[in-house]
Amino acid sequence: MVAKAIKVVLIAVSLAVFVGCKSAQKFPVNENGVIMATQNSIPKSAVRLMGEIIDLKEQSETKKFYLFRVTEVVAKGGTFGTVLPSKGEVVVLAVSDLTKFKNGDRLMVDAVTPLMKEGDLLSISML
Repeated sequence: MVAKAIKVVLIAVSLAVFVGCKSAQKFPVNENGVIMATQNSIPKSAVRLMGEIIDLKEQSETKKFYLFRVTEVVAKGGTFGTVLPSKGEVVVLAVSDLTKFKNGDRLMVDAVTPLMKEGDLLSISML
């Protein structure tokens, strides 16, 4: 009887852990060690940036906000017309809470930027 109760509890706990856990989003890494967090083709209103994660600035239930140093503006979408980050600029990169980067990660990312820069740091959102 006790063994059956323990078995039921273990199954319930395993199920709760399985259902409650979110899997981290995975991206391919190129031959240079750069995480390719991009889409197949650049969205029309987006900018493709190369850069490095400096630090996790803030986290909420649905988003993470990383400090990201832009090392290169790789490309702009056909209708891109918003604020363009410059090489060397540190921006705040908003990502899904399922996305996880580490300090020092180098990545290429497609992002949208605001119409105007407000405050000290430009805030951009990963697509």
